[in-house]
Amino acid sequence: MRRILATLTQSLLTLSLLTVSWPALADGLTNNGHINGEKIDLKLTPQQAKELDKGNGRITLTNEQRDYILKLTRRVEDVKTIAVLPATVRTCTCELKDVAIRTGKDKIEIATCLLGRDYDPLDSPIWPPEPWLMKELNLTKASPAYVLTQLAVKAEEAGKADIAIDLYKQAMAACPKLGYARQHLRRIYSAKSEELEKQGNRDEALSLCLSAKALTTKHEYGAREGLEKRIIELTKKKLKTAR
Repeated sequence: MRRILATLTQSLLTLSLLTVSWPALADGLTNNGHINGEKIDLKLTPQQAKELDKGNGRITLTNEQRDYILKLTRRVEDVKTIAVLPATVRTCTCELKDVAIRTGKDKIEIATCLLGRDYDPLDSPIWPPEPWLMKELNLTKASPAYVLTQLAVKAEEAGKADIAIDLYKQAMAACPKLGYARQHLRRIYSAKSEELEKQGNRDEALSLCLSAKALTTKHEYGAREGLEKRIIELTKKKLKTAR
């Protein structure tokens, strides 16, 4: 009986893997011929369309196109060219940047979240760091920055935000390139800012939000844009209250 159930379970699992939509199992670039997620529709110039028809998989954005995209997002600040893939492509976005899909003769959809993407390997979100990163940062398990971050992680997990903040600050002072400490300090500031706003303490909420923004790098667009939006909202609320 157990063998029959095991066989049946295996058969159902195999069937589910054969029929499932694979992009749903990963961070897929496309979904039904369109960008999966936030996108920017852009009209191609005749020359760009001609180049793509020839098999050139990348276009150079015109000044007008860049200005148009800049009105929607600053992520295009350092982007001059865009890779254009067919709408039928099926791939994850793990290592993609500045990419679009062609949805018509003179139309493309640009993946907004992949514009200007540029990750610094030192900003690894994994703790403890991998051996190669430990070597790159000149860290050992006895290094002050390592010990301080280890304590900060435990304090953060225990819900002791103020202690974690102090420890992450010390870790950053000991090793300025330690991206993990910087990212988590930013997240704690952001979370505390939201809590303070709910309590009606907009001044401190705004101050922490500004501190969080100061900890973002140029290419952490998602975090930076989100914080800037909150800063504007908090400033407006503060001014309204002051009237």
